[in-house]
Amino acid sequence: MKTNPSSRKKYQTAHISFQKLHHLWWRFHLLIESEQHIWMQPPNVLQLCNQLDTNQKYLSQTINQSTGLTIVSFFHCYRIERFIQKLNNGEAQLKTIDGLISEVGFQNRTSFYRAFKNFMGVHPTQFIKQLKERKAI
Repeated sequence: MKTNPSSRKKYQTAHISFQKLHHLWWRFHLLIESEQHIWMQPPNVLQLCNQLDTNQKYLSQTINQSTGLTIVSFFHCYRIERFIQKLNNGEAQLKTIDGLISEVGFQNRTSFYRAFKNFMGVHPTQFIKQLKERKAI
């Protein structure tokens, strides 16, 4: 688990050890990988905490120190990664972009486009165009 240097200072007085933080990160990661419904819906932090037997503060700290992201931003990023996997698997040839957006858990196109641009630095249509150009070579 990598830790975000800027968040280390923020959590210097936290009462969770690095080992517990590391363990919680991997339990969280395994949970979202194994249970698709968790990341397909808006994050329910209380439900996640119950499933991981932790509290909101520790879960938030774990995600923030591991990724530098908030819980909501982490879910957006995770969904964008799934979207890109679908593009790389050729699913854009079989489905609409709106269909793919929905399949990865975004509730609407606007929030997807905003999150995609924020995390990837380019508009999704520009990214898809670049991807097609790379595959054509």
